[in-house]
Amino acid sequence: MISYVFFTDYTQPNAALANGDIDLNAFQHYKYLNTEIEQFGYNITSIGDTYISATNVYSSKITDLSQIKEGDKIAVANDAVNLGRALNVLQAAGLLTVDSSKGLVPAVSDITSNPLNLEIVEVDASQTPSLLPDVAAAVINGDYAVDSGLSPANDAIFYDNPSYYTSNDYVNVIAARTADKDNEIYKKVVNAYQTDATEQVYKSW
Repeated sequence: MISYVFFTDYTQPNAALANGDIDLNAFQHYKYLNTEIEQFGYNITSIGDTYISATNVYSSKITDLSQIKEGDKIAVANDAVNLGRALNVLQAAGLLTVDSSKGLVPAVSDITSNPLNLEIVEVDASQTPSLLPDVAAAVINGDYAVDSGLSPANDAIFYDNPSYYTSNDYVNVIAARTADKDNEIYKKVVNAYQTDATEQVYKSW
């Protein structure tokens, strides 16, 4: 039997996995996993790919990007990896330009062009949906969008797309402690996840 443990933000699941409090986690992409391993020295690893979670632009005030005005506020996640992704999404949307040399992790200071003088509001990723009443738009990770009642397939004013990325950095994973990466039961979990039934669930969001 699998027991599910839910966390309220992205800072907890890898620590819990590394500490042995949980056996697997499935919430992050390769870029976030690798950044956490580098920062904290976690002895954890990916044991299977899952999906690319769309990080879309949402709004409760406007219905089209063309309605964004001079000086409007845009909420984004404040951790380096998700902030970088949000800025790249805003660049793909044509709202700003970031320094290409920063790759996947530009910071706000790396914005090189901001024609509308947009104010980038940095908050914890879990808080981006709650800021929708106070900002013109927010770049929201897929899981938090779903948790707040938004449909990543239908409710965005700009849609993230895998074609914007040239690597697997934003492919989500199932992670385990490195010592357990060949655990046969864990492999069965990965196989159960990688099915047509799971794909249909994501398509229904």
